[in-house]
Amino acid sequence: MPLLRIFDSTGSVDFRGETLISLEELRFLGGSADYTVQFNAAQFGFDAISADAHPGVTRTIEIFMDTQSFANFSGVTVTGFVSTDTLLIHGDGGRRDDLRHAGR
Repeated sequence: MPLLRIFDSTGSVDFRGETLISLEELRFLGGSADYTVQFNAAQFGFDAISADAHPGVTRTIEIFMDTQSFANFSGVTVTGFVSTDTLLIHGDGGRRDDLRHAGR
C-alpha cells in the first residue's frame, strides 16, 4: 500500500503545492511533538490515517476545499487519533469545520 509517512518533528508541512499520486495511507510516526499537515481536497485520496502513540501532543490535518465543492471522507479509516487531534476542513467563504475525535 503506497503511504505518506510523517516522521516525528515539530512544525507543519503544506502539501498543497505538491503532486500526490496514488497514496492510500497517511501515517504519523513518533509521538513527541505537535505536527500539522495541509492538503487540498483534490489531493486527499487516503483510505487510512494512522498515528503512533503520542500522549500530550496534537496531530492536525487541514483540508482546504479550494475549487472542490464536494468531498467524501466516508471511506477513510482513522486509527491512533486521540481527543487532542483535529481534522480541519476549510470551506469556501472562510468557513471552517473542526472535527475532533469523539472517543467512539
